[in-house]
Amino acid sequence: MSLKNWERHLVISLSVIAFSGCLATKLHKESIPSWINTPPIQKNILYGIGSAEIYSDKVLAIEQARDMARTSLLKQLKVEVAASTNIKQNEVVIGNQSEFSSSIRVVVRSKLSPIEMAGLKMEETYEDGKIVYALVSLNRQLALKNIQIQISEIDALLNKYQQVSESLNKLAQLKQLLPAITLIEQRKELQQKFFLLNMQHTYFQKNMFSGQIENRIYILLDELKVMVRALNPAAAKMIQSRLHDKLTSAGIRVVMDQENADVIIEFEILGTRKISKNWANFVYTTGNIRIKDAKGRILKSYTKEVKGAASDIGLAYLDAVKKMANALGEQLSLSLLSHL
Repeated sequence: MSLKNWERHLVISLSVIAFSGCLATKLHKESIPSWINTPPIQKNILYGIGSAEIYSDKVLAIEQARDMARTSLLKQLKVEVAASTNIKQNEVVIGNQSEFSSSIRVVVRSKLSPIEMAGLKMEETYEDGKIVYALVSLNRQLALKNIQIQISEIDALLNKYQQVSESLNKLAQLKQLLPAITLIEQRKELQQKFFLLNMQHTYFQKNMFSGQIENRIYILLDELKVMVRALNPAAAKMIQSRLHDKLTSAGIRVVMDQENADVIIEFEILGTRKISKNWANFVYTTGNIRIKDAKGRILKSYTKEVKGAASDIGLAYLDAVKKMANALGEQLSLSLLSHL
């Protein structure tokens, strides 16, 4: 090959390389999906975009980006609700509840499994080597239809609780009614999701039985009469000092005789340790507690240790008493839910 032809060949080759480089750069830029900056628009479909930095684990980054995308979807729904001029905040309003009956509700809610919405779909992911992007979609109509089906199924289950006789004693009624609380709380969660997804921001069909059953349960709980029985002098001293007052302030009706009691709490102090350290005083109290029904059948038995702390040993003791009283109320709630 002559020098002139070789030079011509080199120029052509370099031109091809340069053009290829430009093309590669252009393709790389065009390959970035448009949804990263502008979410798709489609009737009855919501889109959420999330991102996460890639550190050592790309799979973890993808999951984080997906979670962020789902969160973005939820924020969009809440913004829609906030912008609405006709918003109903609650489906059912329950009257003033005691601390005790409210604790029952808290326990039930804590045990509910998260409700996944149908129609939620991972559309696409993209990563540029440093950041992962995720696009998630939600089909409103599919999600709403699924929620309607679930609420209708719950309503069918709730109807049977209307048949529980009011002639039964309180514990017998609660034994049959308390499982409905879980269904009612699940229904409320589904209603909130329906409220968010529905363009009119209204709830699905109301169930008058749901509110009636819920009110009945919480009235029964607040009417329960509890007798606290000390099994040794140490327990008697603690009960006389603060325990009755604490249980009463929580809305638990404390009675003095077993004849009028629906629930009996037997309380025994197993030991108390007092420790002073660096100008602080600690009182460790261990108690054995048995919760029984009016016929003496044990609903729950457990041992609990609490620690009271204060600058004064007397105040530390009172702190231990309050914590033991709180433990009693909490365990009473749990025993009713678990063993009735």
